[in-house]
Amino acid sequence: MYNSSGGGIYTCPIAPNAHYFNTYFGKNLYVGDNNCINIYEAKNIDEIFAFLKKPIPFCNHCNIDGYTYGLKWNVSKRDIKEWT
Repeated sequence: MYNSSGGGIYTCPIAPNAHYFNTYFGKNLYVGDNNCINIYEAKNIDEIFAFLKKPIPFCNHCNIDGYTYGLKWNVSKRDIKEWT
């Protein structure tokens, strides 16, 4: 998996940080190299923009319909329900 210091750009912050979720909750959500694009290996800026315009495979783990907004800011209870 690329990281930002290695030239990888992700379309969202969740995928490159999934290892924290996996470690804490004992899960194994896979984040492959096809979830980011390496800016140093891209042919040109158009290839980067094309990548950023579409969902990545890791998006299959997100429950977009279940998102809620306008929640009161609070300290995490470290419950998996805060993530899913």
